[in-house]
Amino acid sequence: MPEKMKKLGKNYIKPVEVESGDIYQIIKAPTLRVLDKDTSKQRERYEIEVKGYKAIHLEKKWRIVTLNTTSSDLLTDAFGDDPEAWLNKLVVVQKRLEKVGKEDKEVLYFEPYLNPQVELPKPESPTPSTPPVWEINPNELTQEQREAIAEIIHKK
Repeated sequence: MPEKMKKLGKNYIKPVEVESGDIYQIIKAPTLRVLDKDTSKQRERYEIEVKGYKAIHLEKKWRIVTLNTTSSDLLTDAFGDDPEAWLNKLVVVQKRLEKVGKEDKEVLYFEPYLNPQVELPKPESPTPSTPPVWEINPNELTQEQREAIAEIIHKK
């Protein structure tokens, strides 16, 4: 591993390459990367490799994503803490303009892709059900009830 990694190599995903709503597939388990190794601002971030799944600019191309803390937490909650369980999972990106330090920058958030439009299985054709069986004791019926039943039976 090199002593100092480049901040944005050619394979790192950039905000200009994505649109909010783009969907990516994780093709490599997350790895931990130390940022700002030689400074007091040392931070750890997870990196994943993704391939465009339904992505305007990156369809079928792979890129490296350094996950911010929010994205990392969302994906860990969804996929678990076993890195191998993340493979082939789908994520959706949200691009937001936020203040970073003194500048407004586009920040990428990766969330688990949950497809709310999954088609439900079609119900089988309804089968005629048998009408409920009523247990009627004729001795407990009033004369009025007996006459109403007789009238209904004669109408059929």
